[in-house]
Amino acid sequence: MKRLVAVLALSVLLAGCVNTVAGIIGESVGVPLGDKVVSSKVEPNVLVAMDGTSCTVSTERWGKVEVGVRYFCHWTSAE
Repeated sequence: MKRLVAVLALSVLLAGCVNTVAGIIGESVGVPLGDKVVSSKVEPNVLVAMDGTSCTVSTERWGKVEVGVRYFCHWTSAE
């Protein structure tokens, strides 16, 4: 039972670190990754964040993403 609790606790702690680690790795190879709140969706496959950055995803993924929810992606500005 103690082992199960330890595994669950470790899983919860690591889950919060995954986005941070992925962001650091992405930046090191020149692909900045991060999670942002999706403010709108543009057909067929573009997500738009609250700050105006956008992210292109597959049409299948686009259909699953909900507006108002944080999404981990390679967000880019229109510049």
